[in-house]
Amino acid sequence: MSDLLQFAERPVIRSLALLILLTWSTQLAPMGNAIYDLDLWWHLRDGDAIVAQHAVPVQGVFSQYPSHPWVAYSWGFEVLVSRFYHWFGLVGLVGLRSGLEVAITFLLFVILRRTSGSFWKAWALTAAGMWAMHHCMGLRPMLTSVLMFTAEIALIFESRKRGNDGLLFLMPVLFLVWANLHIQFIYGLAVLGLLVTVCIVRRILPKNWNASLEPEQELPVSSVVAVAGLSVVATLIGPYTWHLYAVILNLMRSPAMYGMIVELQALSFRMAEHFIVLLIVVAAFFTLGWQRSRDPFKLALLIAATLVAFRTQRDSWFVCIPALAIISERKLVVAEEAVLSRARAWTFAAVTGVATALVFLLVAWDSKVNNPSLQRALAGYFPVQACDFIRTTIPPGPLYNNLNWGGFIVWCLPDYPVAIDGRTDLYGDQALSRFFRVEQGSPEWWSDPDLQAARLVLLDRRTQLAANLHHDPRFRVAYEDALAVVFRRNSLGAQ
Repeated sequence: MSDLLQFAERPVIRSLALLILLTWSTQLAPMGNAIYDLDLWWHLRDGDAIVAQHAVPVQGVFSQYPSHPWVAYSWGFEVLVSRFYHWFGLVGLVGLRSGLEVAITFLLFVILRRTSGSFWKAWALTAAGMWAMHHCMGLRPMLTSVLMFTAEIALIFESRKRGNDGLLFLMPVLFLVWANLHIQFIYGLAVLGLLVTVCIVRRILPKNWNASLEPEQELPVSSVVAVAGLSVVATLIGPYTWHLYAVILNLMRSPAMYGMIVELQALSFRMAEHFIVLLIVVAAFFTLGWQRSRDPFKLALLIAATLVAFRTQRDSWFVCIPALAIISERKLVVAEEAVLSRARAWTFAAVTGVATALVFLLVAWDSKVNNPSLQRALAGYFPVQACDFIRTTIPPGPLYNNLNWGGFIVWCLPDYPVAIDGRTDLYGDQALSRFFRVEQGSPEWWSDPDLQAARLVLLDRRTQLAANLHHDPRFRVAYEDALAVVFRRNSLGAQ
């Protein structure tokens, strides 16, 4: 047994284990899946426009509602996506997604390694967490929120563990970057607000009550309030300033998308990942009970994060990260593991980093992940050939399209403003619900105003609306393949 433990502590074995952890995502899903996200493409088009015009949009660009107000609240991510595509093509998008996932995995491992004091415990918990969150890891702005939130949890837990508020003053910088990458910075502010509330409540409690809580010395209220205030101010430093909060309020009042978009619905427990999330949450609550924890912040954070994550499966990451930190944190003082010298630590990190990059390159080569193969894969998932037909024949608009393909059409057919796409905050609940019902072939499809005005229709041929239009005298089929169908309005039907 002692020989096995000594073997497990060897730097080479640990480096190999960390390499497996960082590259495990290649086994959970093909690398090429990064290009299949439905909203990726309007993000890419918007990033191209921002770079070209040196300005962010304030109205509904790329749509048939150019006068509607619209805030590109993920503009920083969109510029990042645009540059990676411009430099490397579709391979760049795959590389960006893999790089962000590796960064999240590594940062989560570092947090759990510090809180647990055990390499192998941190390794196992990180593997479980990344498996549970993998369905949230599409190439979208939310991926940057996962990374930022992981960093926030690291700062909060480390500061409370040390009883030192110095690290918290990195928060405003974190939120400055986060607010210009994705609107879910509001989740981070909510956690920071929860910490402020706990600190204030503990300050006003009777001393004997406060002394019974953990930690014995909570962070200074003045510092936590100052950090929270500076962080809020930091979120206002950007092209949209306070308008980001107006978007947040509108999204909170928009219930329609929660009934139409599967990933915005509650956990279905039809995927293994959903059960892993449940096990992690149960283990976190069990850990607090087993340790007889009297830390009100951890308990409140875990309850709030659980409510959010179980309400929307896309946000499972929001509970997994703090839950894993709670599970890994040691209650009792144990012997510290031997610490490598700085030189050996840097060598360990450099070798692991190079090996990780080489593994990703090897998997990409073995899986034939290159620009030509990704282009062929894209044509099997999105209406590439139908868009080529429209681009070649240049039929007159306006265009009617289904919801799922709207983002891709924004990017692939820049001369045809779309009727609908994934920007739910631009179109509003009424339009989203109507397009969804019409696509399903509801009785109102015949008189739909957008369809009535359209001279060109591009649809997934498997939808009920496409089947209905085959028998509609107002339209005729102009192009059809195994995936998509293009209809043009008959001159007689337009009268």
